[in-house]
Parts: sequence; structure tokens; C-alpha cells
Amino acid sequence: MTFKKVDLWSDKIQDTTARSVKQLFQYTLRDKRKKVDPAEYTIENIKNEEVGRLPGSINGQQFIIQNCESSKIYLFDHINTVTIDDCTDCSIYIGPVAGSLFIRNCKNCTLVAASGQFRTRDCQKINTFLYCQTKPIIESSIKMKFGCFQSNYPQLNVISPFNYLIPVDHFKKSNLNIFNNNWSEIHDFTPVEGEKNW
Repeated sequence: MTFKKVDLWSDKIQDTTARSVKQLFQYTLRDKRKKVDPAEYTIENIKNEEVGRLPGSINGQQFIIQNCESSKIYLFDHINTVTIDDCTDCSIYIGPVAGSLFIRNCKNCTLVAASGQFRTRDCQKINTFLYCQTKPIIESSIKMKFGCFQSNYPQLNVISPFNYLIPVDHFKKSNLNIFNNNWSEIHDFTPVEGEKNW
């Protein structure tokens, strides 16, 4: 058996078998996924508002929160990564984040979140109730407070036969192990001698 070399990108294919292979190849390359609108995965420039996303609306995509003031923000879904920039006086709830949760240039905020990795930079007075698979990192941040993540919404938990909550659906989708919470093991990249930034 011999094989004939054919340029599948050529428009001048004579061989019907090669033409069929080209059509099949092009069909499999077509992207059948739904087009993603970045605006659906961004909350920005709000003031004195209460906004959020319901379960199933983010579905593991990345999410951005930026330039918000005196607002309440809720993300009741599992998310790939979250970046929060330039927010002041906000309360932010974030469902399980598979990767990193990065907060920059924020002031006087309260955050409830579960994530694989947590990091802040140039933040002041952030009260964080955290679940984190790795050691949380703060850098150039001051007056930070940390507590353990305590939260519930239907897709986050189920009640066991022994009447305690077990995080399942969104924690599983984010590959977070409920028994590996390092919320209190803070690593400060920019410590101040004689005092703590947290």
C-alpha cells in the first residue's frame, strides 16, 4: 500500500478521498462552543448597588470585579479565577474558586471566599473570611484581618444524615478539598519589623 502526499490546505485537491478527509478535518476544527461575552463575567464601576451572579451563570469561567464603591457583590457559583481591583467599602461574597483569588488596591472591604490560592497586594483594612488550599499571601497590605470561611447556599452544601453541612457541588467542581483549609497560615511578603500587617 502506498500513500500519496496531499496538501489539505490547497483548494485544488483532485482526489475525492483527500477532499473528504479535508472536509472532515475542517469540520472537527470548528469551534462549537458558545461565544463568551466578557461583560457577563465582569462587575465594574458600580456605586451603592447590590449585584450578583446566580449558580450556573459563571460555570468555571474567570471573573473580574473592579472599580466598585460601597456595594454588595455576590458570586454564587464556582469560578476558575477571580481578580478584584480598586474596590472601596464593598462587601463581596465569592463561591469556590479553583485557582487564584487576587485582590489589588482595595480598601475597607469585607470578603467571604473559598479559593485554591489567595493573594493581596496594596490593600488596606480587608476583613476576610477565607477557605484556602494554600497559605494565603499578603504583600504591601496593612490592617488585614482573617477568619475562617463559614457560608452556605444550596449548590455549595448538602445536609448529611448527622445534621451537619458538607460542601459538595461547587467545591467539587473547583477541585477544593474541604479538609485542607489553610486560612490562618498567612505569609506576609512585606513584613514590618515589630508588628504584623494582619
